[in-house]
Amino acid sequence: MPTYIATGKDLTLSIDGSDLSPQATTVELNYENKIDTYQVLTGTVKKATMTDGAITVSMFQDWGAMDSFSAALWDAAQAGDAVSFSFNADGTTFSGQVIPQFPKVGGGAGAALESSITFPITGGVTRA
Repeated sequence: MPTYIATGKDLTLSIDGSDLSPQATTVELNYENKIDTYQVLTGTVKKATMTDGAITVSMFQDWGAMDSFSAALWDAAQAGDAVSFSFNADGTTFSGQVIPQFPKVGGGAGAALESSITFPITGGVTRA
């Protein structure tokens, strides 16, 4: 079987009615079951009781751009309300809601301005 290499860096956040996408170099969705362990008469039982996850994004800051993702994200983080996300990974779309976080501002004098942000997921994630 040949090696299959997939790429997926398409992330869109819906902020204040606008769909915005960062200039991302990396987007990772980490989602997992939380497992509780119970001791019963017949032994130990493990049960998935909830899910938890986050989306981690490495992106370029675009403070001066028209429709700036960084500026919209800053405002959304100040408001503190969850925003919708859609992430396309090799033709499969994952969607849900995340809590916006403040992007990093600035960087090295001779370097492109980059920011790495982890968005906690609130609620569930759907796959389509």
